[in-house]
Amino acid sequence: MNNNESTGIRLKLQEIENQMRIWGFLMERYCGKLLPTIKSGRFPYSNLSNHISDTALVCSLESIYSLDLSFKHCQPLVKKTFSTPECESLQCDG
Repeated sequence: MNNNESTGIRLKLQEIENQMRIWGFLMERYCGKLLPTIKSGRFPYSNLSNHISDTALVCSLESIYSLDLSFKHCQPLVKKTFSTPECESLQCDG
């Protein structure tokens, strides 16, 4: 084996190592989201199935009714006032 071949092998191994790191990171994120949904050690697959069904239901409700159910964008509190013509005609002395 000459120097060029060993360099090529080394570069290929580094490329594979980087791909394995990315794959490992993605799998940790995926499993990190799934594991908290498993509440039962006896029936884990039914818990996963229920979680998937619930997630699909929430996503469909979000898309049907144009909702934003995420907690990422906290909207500022808006002071709501109630006014009717009857209330506006009354003058409060205060």
